[in-house]
Amino acid sequence: MVIIGTGYFLNENDSAQANEYPSKINTVIFSDAAEGSILKGFELYYSAPYSVQISANNITFSRNRIRNHYYNSSPQGISIIADSLIGIVIENNYIEVRCNSPYTSYAIYSNSKGLNLSINNNYLSAYRNNYDLGKAIYLSGQSGTYSFANNVLNGNLSSHNGAYLNNILLDGSASGTNNFYYFNLCNSTQFGNDYGNQQNVNMSTVFVDHTSGVDNGLILAPGSPAIGTGFEGVDCGIFGGNNPYVLSGIPTIPSIFEITHTGIGSVATPIQVNFKAKSNR
Repeated sequence: MVIIGTGYFLNENDSAQANEYPSKINTVIFSDAAEGSILKGFELYYSAPYSVQISANNITFSRNRIRNHYYNSSPQGISIIADSLIGIVIENNYIEVRCNSPYTSYAIYSNSKGLNLSINNNYLSAYRNNYDLGKAIYLSGQSGTYSFANNVLNGNLSSHNGAYLNNILLDGSASGTNNFYYFNLCNSTQFGNDYGNQQNVNMSTVFVDHTSGVDNGLILAPGSPAIGTGFEGVDCGIFGGNNPYVLSGIPTIPSIFEITHTGIGSVATPIQVNFKAKSNR
């Protein structure tokens, strides 16, 4: 099953959509019967313990926005609840999860074992209303394999057997066992300065405006220390790598942005319709 929406932040970016309202849905559950499903181009905004729950193999969650502001509990943006799942891809998303103190927020959460999980080119932010950090990534299962590439992260990271490549950590800690960190940027000393990592980076020099609350603020600023400093010379952050982030989560189908017609027609006088469309990658 493939479900495609129109995107989000449509009035903040040049989306070429005639209707700039986002495609909104609430909680999504990928159960066993949803194996192989793809969801892209949606905005999920719901005050619930989780926005997305996954218990099926080969799920792709791509080009979506999650805003989970469940204040009086510990909310989870994406929750993976079954062991030994394979082919889980979380990419090109803009995820922000927030709660009240003393609870903890989680952008991506799982305590399942044996997962095969790719988390690439996402913005992942987790915090409390007083801006104490939550968990941008919390994966406690120790037998899985995890790939984290070209993400922008705001919150604490906790995983095991994870490979972190070309990420930018705005703020937070990094913990767990058997993790590997290559060509990342961080605001303190979380990744050190070996293996191409850059530490103590002034994040105000990295982006156009990472505090804007809009995805276009994560575009790299001119002269940014993230430009060309990733593995094999790619940019760090969500717009680098093999599958760069697409503003507004615009899906890979044409966008019709203008339609004109001649009104009511008949057999003798057919309606004339003209439309303009933009192809999207």
